This record gives sequence, structure tokens and C-alpha cells, in this order.
Amino acid sequence: MAADAKEQRGELPVVLQSLRGDRGVGDVADWVRERLAAWASA
Repeated sequence: MAADAKEQRGELPVVLQSLRGDRGVGDVADWVRERLAAWASA
């Protein structure tokens, strides 16, 4: 999965997150929501 992401995104950032458990999912979702809100208001 990481190799596929690098091939598609090049040097752009990539987040690999397991969604099978609860650990960290909320943090990633909050981060995405914050970035989307900032992008939408720009």
C-alpha cells in the first residue's frame, strides 16, 4: 500500500492508518476535518 501511494503521490504526504481498530482513527478524522475546513474557507 505504501509503495502504491508513493507511486501515485510522488513526494506528497501520505497517511497510512488502520481502520480495523479504534486507536488513532478519531485523531486522523479530526485532522482531515480541520484541513478540509481550512481549504473550504480559503
